[in-house]
This record gives sequence, structure tokens and C-alpha cells, in this order.
Amino acid sequence: MVVVERFRSHKKQNWAGKRMNIKKFYFIVNKSAGNGKAGSFWYRLRKRLDERGINYIAVDTHCPGHAEKLAIDICRTEKNDEIALVAVGGDGTIHEVINGLSDFPGVPVGFLPAGSGNDFARGFTHESDPLMALDKILSTINLATYDMGAYRLAESVGLRTFASTFGIGFDAEVSRVTNESSYKRWLNKIKLGRVAYIVSVVRLVFSYVPQDIELVVDERKMSFNRTWLVAVSNIPFMGGGMMVNPSARPNDGLLDVCVVHNMNRFKLLVLFPLIYGGKHIRYKEVKILRGEKITVTSRHPITAHADGEIVGSTPVSITVQPGIRKVI
Repeated sequence: MVVVERFRSHKKQNWAGKRMNIKKFYFIVNKSAGNGKAGSFWYRLRKRLDERGINYIAVDTHCPGHAEKLAIDICRTEKNDEIALVAVGGDGTIHEVINGLSDFPGVPVGFLPAGSGNDFARGFTHESDPLMALDKILSTINLATYDMGAYRLAESVGLRTFASTFGIGFDAEVSRVTNESSYKRWLNKIKLGRVAYIVSVVRLVFSYVPQDIELVVDERKMSFNRTWLVAVSNIPFMGGGMMVNPSARPNDGLLDVCVVHNMNRFKLLVLFPLIYGGKHIRYKEVKILRGEKITVTSRHPITAHADGEIVGSTPVSITVQPGIRKVI
């Protein structure tokens, strides 16, 4: 079972946020992101910081999950109202950092995109160039506050966070195969990292077995046969720029849900390129929904991902937390 919940605030949201009082920046750097291109980006970023006399500390990640641990350790030792954490890497890096900040809502987070997908940058900061993103962060006067999603897996204790998309089914399998592939590393070297996702789609479209699901959106019960994917989105993008939920916004008080079902394999191949422009929503086999609480159940466990990182399988419960995260 997957449960997605969103609670409306009874107070008017102030998206302009709080004026920044940052005295020190912590940069959590995943130099292996983007097949190592994050390391070369960081060399230039560090030079820019030194030129501008910014008070900062940089720490490198060394293994999966390390960025999350670093974020926790930093926040436990520093005054939370005087620091900001900036993730340098891909969507997996920002996913870890945001989870490390779960117990520290007062600490703002920034992102310098240096991975292969960078959907967080597309949906939140709207800046794809790391140097320009850094300049934007350093010149920011006011903080913006955005929604985050919190999910709970049946086999784990405690809530986990996602920023962009929680996906169930085909897209999760595509994420898994892409992350494990050798062609992703090769394509990253020639700056075609997003093509790796497309390659994985073609590989899996003839072998993946779609599942029947039961979906409940704000007490509306629906059944979908041969469901390829369910994408619950806080922003429009996933998979390196695929606009799976074109109307999704990270501050609108709603989650957008895309369900692809009852579609043959060849038609699915035709459909996928259209997702980059959000044109897939015109197909009758694509259902777009919006709501505050969504439940998905299936007879067999279905693979799930959060921000492109495989997190387990159904049953899963998700709660969206409005205005919980400060972003620079």
C-alpha cells in the first residue's frame, strides 16, 4: 500500500520567506556525481568562493548515505540559524542532504547541479549551470519555503523525505537499471547522461510486467488494470527532464499524480518521448489527478523510488509536508 497525504496550512503561506542571516556555508560535495564531473565543477566553484571571500567549509562524500550523515553531524554541532547547507552533485546527493535535514527545519538548503539528471534544479532553483547557481545562492536575500514529501516504508522505522517525485512501477525499474548500468557512466562522460534513462526505457519496455492497482485520491476510489507506473510529484520533472506531471508545483498545497495504464508496449515507446514536453497527458491511457491524500495498493509488491533512488517496494505511506523546507 502507498499512502500519499498532504495537509493544507490554515495560515496564509509567505513564499518570500525569511531574510537570510547566514554566517557560514557548508558545501557537501559528491565528487563522483555525474561520473566525476562534479569534481571538476567543484574546483571552479571553490575558486569563485575564495575570490568572493565567502566563509565556507567543504566536506566530501565517500559512500552512499554519507551526505545524509554529514548533514546531520553539521547541524548537531552548529547554530542552525546561522548556517546553510549546499549540496554539490546530482539528485541523489540532494536527496540524502534533505533527509539529513529532516530534524532541522530551520536550516536552509541549496543545490549546485553537477549530476546527470538534476531534476531538483529544474523544479526548484531553475538554474542548471553550477556557477550561475552559486552566484544566485550567494546573492539571495530572502529564503523561499517549499513543500517536501515524507514517506514511510513498511520494512523501516521513521519517515524519509523526497523533494521531487515518488515513483512506483516501470519508472522505478528504469531508475534501478540506469543507476546500475555501465552506459550511464559512459554517457555522462560525453555529457549525455539523460540519454541513459531513455536507453533503459527501451531495454525494459519489452520485459516489464505491468500490475493491477487500486488507487484512492481524496476518498475517490479507482481501479487501474495493467498499470505501468504511478508518479506522485512535487515538481513537474523526473528522469532527467521528463515532464511527467506538467502542472505540479512545490508550493501549491497539492500533489500531482500520473497513472499510465492499459497501454501496449509499442504505444508506450511512442509515449515516452512525449513526456519531455508534457504531451503524454493527451492519451486516454494516461490519467492525471491532484489531491491531498493518495493511496495505492497492489496484489504484489511494486518497486518504488524517491528522487530516482530505489527505496524499496510497496506497501509505502507518504505524507507531504507543506512549507517545511527553506531553499536558497
